[in-house]
Amino acid sequence: MNPLRIHIVCTANVCRSPLAERLLAQKLEAAFPGSFLVSSSGTRADGRIPLDPAVVRELSERGLQPPEGRRPLGAQDLSKADLVLTMEQMHRGVVLDRWPQLLRRSFTLVEFARLESAAADGGRREGESFRERWASALVDLTQHRSIVPAGAQGNDVADPYGLGPERFAEALAQIESCLDQVLRFAKRVM
Repeated sequence: MNPLRIHIVCTANVCRSPLAERLLAQKLEAAFPGSFLVSSSGTRADGRIPLDPAVVRELSERGLQPPEGRRPLGAQDLSKADLVLTMEQMHRGVVLDRWPQLLRRSFTLVEFARLESAAADGGRREGESFRERWASALVDLTQHRSIVPAGAQGNDVADPYGLGPERFAEALAQIESCLDQVLRFAKRVM
């Protein structure tokens, strides 16, 4: 089976998206070995800004290697991504400007988690491959965008870069909670 591709986007690819990339890859690999490829990039990444030291520290404490380099959005073709998760609505807009065919396969991370937490644990569709079930379940989620409104905090993960340990801890907790919903989604459609 070809692995499903999940791509995560933030601004500079130095804090939120590389952190989410490694954490999600770890969760998915533990549950579904070899079934997913997780990558990340930034809408304004240029490779000159180093990874946030808090990200390096957090990943190291978990025994995870930080991603190599700051990858700009567009360094790889996202048109075949099975899911694109962005940290902010603005990032999703940039993705859709370049790859409009990703409309039903792109969400902010917070939006995806909110929609998945409200989703029913529907039964498996017999005769469909994992990839077909994944695509069908994403379409189901998109149909609930207007039904399950954003909470008071909206659909964005606030950027903690350079704002101190408290803000980083808040963003980390939000990202981890949302990634748990991505894992729930994968388990639900397997």
